[in-house]
Amino acid sequence: MNNKIKIAMITANMDRTGISTVIMNYCRNIDLAKYEVDLLVGYQILNEYRNECEKLGVTIVELPSKSENPRAFYKMLKVKLHEKKYDIAHVHGNSAMIVPELFVAWCNGIDVRIAHSHNTTCSHLLMNKILRPIFNILYTDAVACSVPAGKWMFGKRKYRIISNGINCQSFTFSKNKRAEFRKEIGVDKQIVIGHVGQFNDQKNHIFLINVFAEIFKYDNSVKLLLIGNGPLYDEIKNIVSKSSYKDNVIFYGETNSVQKAYAAMDIFVLPSLHEGLPLVLVEAQASGLSCIVSDQVSKEANITENMEFVSLEDESSWKNKIVYFIKKCKEIDREQQSLLSCQKIAQKGYDIVTSTEVLQDLYLDCLNKVRGNN
Repeated sequence: MNNKIKIAMITANMDRTGISTVIMNYCRNIDLAKYEVDLLVGYQILNEYRNECEKLGVTIVELPSKSENPRAFYKMLKVKLHEKKYDIAHVHGNSAMIVPELFVAWCNGIDVRIAHSHNTTCSHLLMNKILRPIFNILYTDAVACSVPAGKWMFGKRKYRIISNGINCQSFTFSKNKRAEFRKEIGVDKQIVIGHVGQFNDQKNHIFLINVFAEIFKYDNSVKLLLIGNGPLYDEIKNIVSKSSYKDNVIFYGETNSVQKAYAAMDIFVLPSLHEGLPLVLVEAQASGLSCIVSDQVSKEANITENMEFVSLEDESSWKNKIVYFIKKCKEIDREQQSLLSCQKIAQKGYDIVTSTEVLQDLYLDCLNKVRGNN
Protein backbone atom coordinates (compact mmCIF):
# COMPACT_ATOMS: atom_id res chain seq x y z
CA MET A 1 0.00 0.00 0.00
CA ASN A 2 1.32 3.43 -0.97
CA ASN A 3 1.25 5.74 2.06
CA LYS A 4 3.37 8.44 0.49
CA ILE A 5 2.18 12.04 0.62
CA LYS A 6 1.27 12.96 -2.95
CA ILE A 7 2.51 16.39 -4.06
CA ALA A 8 1.49 18.16 -7.27
CA MET A 9 4.01 20.93 -8.02
CA ILE A 10 2.49 23.18 -10.65
CA THR A 11 4.41 25.69 -12.79
CA ALA A 12 4.07 27.34 -16.19
CA ASN A 13 7.14 25.68 -17.72
CA MET A 14 10.47 24.06 -16.94
CA ASP A 15 12.69 26.17 -19.15
CA ARG A 16 16.01 27.41 -17.76
CA THR A 17 14.53 29.83 -15.21
CA GLY A 18 15.03 30.57 -11.55
CA ILE A 19 11.74 28.91 -10.58
CA SER A 20 12.68 25.75 -12.48
CA THR A 21 16.06 25.65 -10.75
CA VAL A 22 14.39 25.96 -7.34
CA ILE A 23 11.94 23.17 -8.16
CA MET A 24 14.70 20.86 -9.40
CA ASN A 25 16.77 21.54 -6.28
CA TYR A 26 13.80 20.43 -4.16
CA CYS A 27 13.29 17.31 -6.29
CA ARG A 28 16.94 16.30 -5.84
CA ASN A 29 16.73 16.53 -2.07
CA ILE A 30 13.17 15.73 -0.96
CA ASP A 31 12.63 12.39 0.78
CA LEU A 32 11.06 10.40 -2.04
CA ALA A 33 10.48 7.48 0.32
CA LYS A 34 7.86 9.65 2.05
CA TYR A 35 6.77 12.02 -0.72
CA GLU A 36 5.54 11.22 -4.19
CA VAL A 37 6.28 14.29 -6.30
CA ASP A 38 4.68 15.00 -9.68
CA LEU A 39 5.59 18.11 -11.68
CA LEU A 40 2.58 19.36 -13.67
CA VAL A 41 4.27 21.61 -16.16
CA GLY A 42 3.36 23.54 -19.29
CA TYR A 43 5.56 23.38 -22.36
CA GLN A 44 8.58 24.05 -22.54
CA ILE A 45 10.45 21.39 -20.55
CA LEU A 46 14.23 20.98 -20.83
CA ASN A 47 15.31 17.49 -21.83
CA GLU A 48 17.96 17.46 -19.14
CA TYR A 49 15.21 18.00 -16.54
CA ARG A 50 13.13 15.21 -18.07
CA ASN A 51 16.07 12.81 -17.92
CA GLU A 52 17.07 13.74 -14.39
CA CYS A 53 13.52 13.49 -13.05
CA GLU A 54 13.17 10.04 -14.59
CA LYS A 55 16.33 8.92 -12.76
CA LEU A 56 15.18 10.50 -9.50
CA GLY A 57 11.72 8.96 -9.64
CA VAL A 58 9.91 12.26 -10.06
CA THR A 59 7.09 12.22 -12.62
CA ILE A 60 6.77 15.09 -15.09
CA VAL A 61 3.23 15.54 -16.39
CA GLU A 62 3.47 17.68 -19.53
CA LEU A 63 0.66 20.16 -20.13
CA PRO A 64 0.04 22.40 -23.17
CA SER A 65 1.75 25.80 -23.25
CA LYS A 66 0.15 28.12 -20.70
CA SER A 67 1.13 31.23 -22.66
CA GLU A 68 0.09 29.98 -26.11
CA ASN A 69 -3.00 27.95 -25.20
CA PRO A 70 -4.14 28.69 -21.63
CA ARG A 71 -7.53 27.03 -22.09
CA ALA A 72 -5.88 23.74 -23.08
CA PHE A 73 -3.38 24.13 -20.20
CA TYR A 74 -6.12 24.44 -17.57
CA LYS A 75 -8.30 21.76 -19.15
CA MET A 76 -5.45 19.26 -19.06
CA LEU A 77 -4.49 20.35 -15.54
CA LYS A 78 -8.04 19.62 -14.39
CA VAL A 79 -7.92 16.15 -15.94
CA LYS A 80 -4.55 15.29 -14.41
CA LEU A 81 -5.46 16.53 -10.94
CA HIS A 82 -8.66 14.49 -11.11
CA GLU A 83 -6.85 11.31 -12.17
CA LYS A 84 -4.67 11.26 -9.08
CA LYS A 85 -5.88 12.19 -5.62
CA TYR A 86 -3.13 14.58 -4.57
CA ASP A 87 -2.75 15.62 -0.95
CA ILE A 88 -1.10 18.94 -1.74
CA ALA A 89 -1.04 21.34 -4.70
CA HIS A 90 2.09 23.50 -4.58
CA VAL A 91 1.72 26.29 -7.14
CA HIS A 92 4.78 28.34 -8.10
CA GLY A 93 4.41 31.86 -9.53
CA ASN A 94 4.84 35.60 -9.21
CA SER A 95 1.33 36.97 -8.68
CA ALA A 96 -2.39 36.36 -8.24
CA MET A 97 -2.35 35.18 -11.86
CA ILE A 98 -2.05 31.65 -10.44
CA VAL A 99 -5.72 31.85 -9.39
CA PRO A 100 -6.83 29.39 -12.14
CA GLU A 101 -4.36 26.74 -10.95
CA LEU A 102 -5.54 27.18 -7.36
CA PHE A 103 -9.19 27.08 -8.48
CA VAL A 104 -8.70 23.85 -10.44
CA ALA A 105 -6.99 22.32 -7.39
CA TRP A 106 -9.91 23.40 -5.18
CA CYS A 107 -12.41 21.95 -7.66
CA ASN A 108 -10.58 18.62 -7.42
CA GLY A 109 -10.85 18.53 -3.65
CA ILE A 110 -7.22 19.25 -2.82
CA ASP A 111 -7.41 20.68 0.69
CA VAL A 112 -3.85 22.01 0.89
CA ARG A 113 -3.15 24.63 -1.78
CA ILE A 114 0.20 26.34 -1.36
CA ALA A 115 0.94 29.57 -3.22
CA HIS A 116 4.70 30.15 -3.63
CA SER A 117 5.93 33.66 -4.43
CA HIS A 118 9.21 33.94 -6.35
CA ASN A 119 9.28 37.64 -7.25
CA THR A 120 8.38 41.16 -6.16
CA THR A 121 6.14 42.27 -9.04
CA CYS A 122 4.65 40.97 -12.28
CA SER A 123 3.98 42.10 -15.84
CA HIS A 124 0.17 42.10 -15.44
CA LEU A 125 -0.42 44.51 -12.57
CA LEU A 126 -4.08 45.27 -13.35
CA MET A 127 -5.06 41.62 -13.64
CA ASN A 128 -3.12 40.86 -10.47
CA LYS A 129 -5.15 43.53 -8.65
CA ILE A 130 -8.45 42.22 -10.01
CA LEU A 131 -7.68 38.63 -9.07
CA ARG A 132 -6.25 39.39 -5.62
CA PRO A 133 -9.53 38.98 -3.62
CA ILE A 134 -10.18 35.56 -5.25
CA PHE A 135 -6.53 34.59 -4.79
CA ASN A 136 -6.75 35.32 -1.06
CA ILE A 137 -9.68 32.92 -0.74
CA LEU A 138 -8.26 30.09 -2.82
CA TYR A 139 -4.80 29.52 -1.32
CA THR A 140 -4.61 27.83 2.08
CA ASP A 141 -0.92 28.38 2.80
CA ALA A 142 1.64 30.91 1.61
CA VAL A 143 5.36 30.62 0.93
CA ALA A 144 7.87 33.21 -0.31
CA CYS A 145 11.57 33.16 -1.14
CA SER A 146 12.12 36.48 0.67
CA VAL A 147 10.31 39.10 2.74
CA PRO A 148 9.79 41.48 -0.23
CA ALA A 149 8.42 38.59 -2.33
CA GLY A 150 6.09 37.69 0.53
CA LYS A 151 4.84 41.24 1.04
CA TRP A 152 4.27 41.65 -2.70
CA MET A 153 2.12 38.55 -3.09
CA PHE A 154 0.47 38.23 0.33
CA GLY A 155 0.50 41.74 1.80
CA LYS A 156 -0.07 41.67 5.56
CA ARG A 157 -1.38 38.11 5.48
CA LYS A 158 0.63 35.28 7.02
CA TYR A 159 3.34 33.60 4.93
CA ARG A 160 6.39 31.45 5.53
CA ILE A 161 9.87 32.15 4.18
CA ILE A 162 11.68 29.23 2.57
CA SER A 163 15.10 30.34 1.37
CA ASN A 164 16.20 29.42 -2.14
CA GLY A 165 18.86 26.88 -1.21
CA ILE A 166 21.75 25.53 -3.24
CA ASN A 167 24.23 22.69 -3.03
CA CYS A 168 27.22 24.78 -1.93
CA GLN A 169 29.72 22.06 -2.74
CA SER A 170 28.74 22.25 -6.42
CA PHE A 171 29.49 25.98 -6.59
CA THR A 172 32.71 26.13 -4.58
CA PHE A 173 35.41 27.92 -6.55
CA SER A 174 37.84 25.72 -8.46
CA LYS A 175 40.98 26.86 -10.27
CA ASN A 176 40.58 23.94 -12.66
CA LYS A 177 37.00 24.90 -13.54
CA ARG A 178 38.16 28.49 -14.03
CA ALA A 179 40.99 27.54 -16.36
CA GLU A 180 38.80 25.13 -18.33
CA PHE A 181 35.98 27.59 -18.96
CA ARG A 182 38.30 30.52 -19.69
CA LYS A 183 40.11 28.44 -22.27
CA GLU A 184 36.77 27.57 -23.86
CA ILE A 185 35.73 31.22 -24.22
CA GLY A 186 39.17 32.42 -25.30
CA VAL A 187 40.04 34.43 -22.19
CA ASP A 188 43.44 34.43 -20.52
CA LYS A 189 44.18 36.96 -17.79
CA GLN A 190 41.53 39.54 -18.68
CA ILE A 191 39.00 40.64 -16.09
CA VAL A 192 35.61 39.01 -16.76
CA ILE A 193 32.38 40.68 -15.66
CA GLY A 194 29.64 38.07 -15.60
CA HIS A 195 25.85 37.89 -15.73
CA VAL A 196 23.54 34.87 -15.64
CA GLY A 197 19.89 35.28 -16.55
CA GLN A 198 17.19 35.12 -19.18
CA PHE A 199 17.26 37.80 -21.85
CA ASN A 200 14.03 39.57 -20.94
CA ASP A 201 12.92 43.00 -19.75
CA GLN A 202 13.31 42.13 -16.06
CA LYS A 203 17.03 41.36 -16.33
CA ASN A 204 17.72 44.78 -17.88
CA HIS A 205 20.43 43.85 -20.41
CA ILE A 206 20.18 47.21 -22.21
CA PHE A 207 21.27 48.97 -19.04
CA LEU A 208 24.07 46.47 -18.56
CA ILE A 209 25.59 46.91 -22.00
CA ASN A 210 25.34 50.70 -21.66
CA VAL A 211 27.35 50.46 -18.45
CA PHE A 212 29.81 48.11 -20.10
CA ALA A 213 30.35 50.64 -22.89
CA GLU A 214 31.74 52.99 -20.23
CA ILE A 215 33.83 50.24 -18.65
CA PHE A 216 35.31 49.53 -22.09
CA LYS A 217 36.46 53.16 -22.32
CA TYR A 218 38.21 52.73 -18.98
CA ASP A 219 39.83 49.38 -19.87
CA ASN A 220 39.41 47.88 -23.32
CA SER A 221 40.69 44.48 -22.20
CA VAL A 222 37.74 43.76 -19.87
CA LYS A 223 35.26 41.11 -21.04
CA LEU A 224 31.52 40.84 -20.44
CA LEU A 225 30.24 37.25 -20.23
CA LEU A 226 26.49 36.80 -20.72
CA ILE A 227 25.06 33.41 -19.81
CA GLY A 228 21.48 32.66 -20.85
CA ASN A 229 18.91 32.91 -23.61
CA GLY A 230 15.47 34.38 -24.03
CA PRO A 231 13.16 36.58 -26.09
CA LEU A 232 15.55 39.58 -26.20
CA TYR A 233 18.70 37.59 -26.98
CA ASP A 234 18.84 38.48 -30.70
CA GLU A 235 17.97 42.11 -30.05
CA ILE A 236 20.76 42.58 -27.50
CA LYS A 237 23.24 40.69 -29.67
CA ASN A 238 22.37 42.93 -32.63
CA ILE A 239 22.94 46.09 -30.58
CA VAL A 240 26.33 44.85 -29.40
CA SER A 241 27.35 43.81 -32.94
CA LYS A 242 27.23 47.47 -34.01
CA SER A 243 29.30 48.74 -31.08
CA SER A 244 32.98 49.45 -30.56
CA TYR A 245 33.11 46.87 -27.77
CA LYS A 246 31.53 44.01 -29.76
CA ASP A 247 34.63 41.80 -29.52
CA ASN A 248 34.62 42.09 -25.73
CA VAL A 249 31.10 40.74 -25.14
CA ILE A 250 30.72 36.96 -25.02
CA PHE A 251 27.22 35.64 -25.72
CA TYR A 252 27.59 32.13 -24.37
CA GLY A 253 23.94 31.09 -24.41
CA GLU A 254 22.58 28.46 -22.03
CA THR A 255 24.77 26.03 -20.13
CA ASN A 256 24.34 23.12 -17.76
CA SER A 257 27.82 23.87 -16.36
CA VAL A 258 27.08 27.26 -14.83
CA GLN A 259 29.43 26.43 -11.91
CA LYS A 260 32.37 26.65 -14.33
CA ALA A 261 31.06 29.96 -15.68
CA TYR A 262 30.99 31.48 -12.18
CA ALA A 263 34.54 30.27 -11.60
CA ALA A 264 35.67 31.98 -14.81
CA MET A 265 34.19 35.33 -13.73
CA ASP A 266 35.85 37.97 -11.57
CA ILE A 267 32.81 40.14 -10.81
CA PHE A 268 29.09 39.31 -10.97
CA VAL A 269 26.49 41.90 -11.95
CA LEU A 270 22.69 41.81 -11.76
CA PRO A 271 20.95 45.07 -12.77
CA SER A 272 17.42 43.59 -12.59
CA LEU A 273 14.35 45.81 -12.51
CA HIS A 274 12.85 43.54 -9.83
CA GLU A 275 13.71 40.27 -8.09
CA GLY A 276 12.57 38.11 -5.18
CA LEU A 277 15.71 36.42 -3.99
CA PRO A 278 17.49 35.29 -7.15
CA LEU A 279 19.20 31.93 -6.88
CA VAL A 280 22.01 33.15 -9.16
CA LEU A 281 23.17 35.52 -6.41
CA VAL A 282 23.40 32.69 -3.88
CA GLU A 283 25.35 30.64 -6.43
CA ALA A 284 27.66 33.53 -7.36
CA GLN A 285 28.45 34.24 -3.72
CA ALA A 286 29.20 30.56 -3.12
CA SER A 287 31.79 30.81 -5.89
CA GLY A 288 33.48 33.63 -3.99
CA LEU A 289 32.38 36.39 -6.37
CA SER A 290 31.85 40.00 -5.42
CA CYS A 291 28.40 41.04 -6.66
CA ILE A 292 27.09 44.39 -7.86
CA VAL A 293 23.31 44.36 -7.99
CA SER A 294 20.32 46.59 -8.51
CA ASP A 295 18.81 48.28 -5.45
CA GLN A 296 15.55 46.63 -6.54
CA VAL A 297 16.90 43.24 -5.43
CA SER A 298 15.95 41.99 -1.97
CA LYS A 299 18.59 43.01 0.61
CA GLU A 300 18.31 39.48 2.01
CA ALA A 301 20.35 38.37 -1.00
CA ASN A 302 23.48 39.81 0.64
CA ILE A 303 24.28 36.65 2.56
CA THR A 304 28.06 37.02 2.62
CA GLU A 305 28.57 40.80 2.76
CA ASN A 306 30.29 40.56 -0.65
CA MET A 307 27.54 42.52 -2.37
CA GLU A 308 26.91 46.14 -3.27
CA PHE A 309 23.46 47.54 -4.09
CA VAL A 310 23.49 50.36 -6.64
CA SER A 311 20.63 52.52 -7.96
CA LEU A 312 19.54 51.97 -11.54
CA GLU A 313 19.00 55.70 -11.95
CA ASP A 314 22.71 56.39 -12.37
CA GLU A 315 24.82 54.45 -14.88
CA SER A 316 27.94 56.31 -13.78
CA SER A 317 27.57 54.89 -10.25
CA TRP A 318 27.55 51.41 -11.75
CA LYS A 319 30.66 52.17 -13.78
CA ASN A 320 32.47 53.55 -10.73
CA LYS A 321 31.53 50.59 -8.55
CA ILE A 322 32.62 48.07 -11.19
CA VAL A 323 35.92 49.90 -11.69
CA TYR A 324 36.46 49.76 -7.93
CA PHE A 325 35.97 45.99 -7.92
CA ILE A 326 38.14 45.54 -11.02
CA LYS A 327 41.00 47.02 -9.00
CA LYS A 328 40.08 45.10 -5.86
CA CYS A 329 39.44 41.64 -7.34
CA LYS A 330 43.13 41.12 -8.16
CA GLU A 331 43.81 41.12 -4.41
CA ILE A 332 41.09 38.61 -3.53
CA ASP A 333 41.87 34.99 -2.71
CA ARG A 334 38.90 33.39 -4.48
CA GLU A 335 39.35 29.98 -2.90
CA GLN A 336 39.34 31.44 0.59
CA GLN A 337 36.45 33.82 -0.16
CA SER A 338 34.43 30.96 -1.63
CA LEU A 339 35.08 28.76 1.41
CA LEU A 340 34.03 31.49 3.85
CA SER A 341 31.00 32.37 1.72
CA CYS A 342 29.78 28.78 1.64
CA GLN A 343 30.06 28.61 5.42
CA LYS A 344 27.89 31.75 5.76
CA ILE A 345 25.39 30.45 3.20
CA ALA A 346 24.99 27.23 5.18
CA GLN A 347 24.77 29.07 8.52
CA LYS A 348 21.98 31.32 7.24
CA GLY A 349 19.91 28.44 5.92
CA TYR A 350 20.55 28.81 2.21
CA ASP A 351 21.87 25.32 1.68
CA ILE A 352 19.41 23.07 -0.15
CA VAL A 353 19.30 20.41 2.58
CA THR A 354 18.00 22.94 5.10
CA SER A 355 15.56 24.51 2.61
CA THR A 356 14.11 21.11 1.71
CA GLU A 357 13.71 20.16 5.36
CA VAL A 358 11.75 23.38 5.92
CA LEU A 359 9.57 22.58 2.90
CA GLN A 360 8.87 19.05 4.15
CA ASP A 361 7.98 20.41 7.60
CA LEU A 362 5.58 22.82 5.89
CA TYR A 363 3.91 19.98 3.99
CA LEU A 364 3.39 18.01 7.22
CA ASP A 365 2.11 21.06 9.13
CA CYS A 366 -0.38 21.86 6.37
CA LEU A 367 -1.70 18.29 6.26
CA ASN A 368 -1.95 18.02 10.02
CA LYS A 369 -3.91 21.25 10.06
CA VAL A 370 -6.55 20.09 7.56
CA ARG A 371 -6.74 16.60 9.07
CA GLY A 372 -7.13 17.92 12.59
CA ASN A 373 -3.97 16.27 13.90
CA ASN A 374 -1.84 17.84 16.62
